[in-house]
Amino acid sequence: MNEPGDSCRRCGACCLQGGPALHTEDMELLIASHLVLAQLITVRRGEMVVWPGAVTQTPARVELVKLQGRGGDWRCLFYARQTSGCAIYANRPLECRLFQCWAPDPLNRIIGQGTLTRTDLLHPDDPVREFILRQEVQCPANRIKELAPHAQPDSAALRELENLVRIDLLIRAQAMGRLGIAPKLELFLFGRPYFIMLAPFGIAARETNTGMRLALNAPP
Repeated sequence: MNEPGDSCRRCGACCLQGGPALHTEDMELLIASHLVLAQLITVRRGEMVVWPGAVTQTPARVELVKLQGRGGDWRCLFYARQTSGCAIYANRPLECRLFQCWAPDPLNRIIGQGTLTRTDLLHPDDPVREFILRQEVQCPANRIKELAPHAQPDSAALRELENLVRIDLLIRAQAMGRLGIAPKLELFLFGRPYFIMLAPFGIAARETNTGMRLALNAPP
């Protein structure tokens, strides 16, 4: 018999922390269409994330492809709140199969190891690869952590971030328009828009007649 605390109580806490990252072992789930690209989101290398078991955000060491979340709490796409269960339990990803909140070591050992990336899931000749490469070269996610601490009103850092936001939006628009990409694939192909990644640093974006402008959030 399991002792108290060494079995799942179906509290849903793990699912409420967001969807899992996918690993090479999960490729078969995509091949069998248990998962599709429209259900995924890319976390770009350098983007601020909370790793499993951590409390504070740190830059992602590698690119991650994860199941999307939903709702204000960004719970896992497949979490069924009514039953505190998983809608794809028989075909759940590796991290979900390994996760045991009372014994985290098996999951901790694979965090950031053998993870899938966007290019792993795209055909070698897919023309969207060119736009993904442009995004990584022209507006890398790790520039946010470098620039945000120095962003002050009318500062060079804030102006550079504004430019990066505009480049990111332009690349997305060009890819979607020229290649006829469905909007539901945007989060997988390009991750969260650059301006959204600025929010944890207290930098807000607003659309103006001259394009996207950034400003520091007023202190509470």
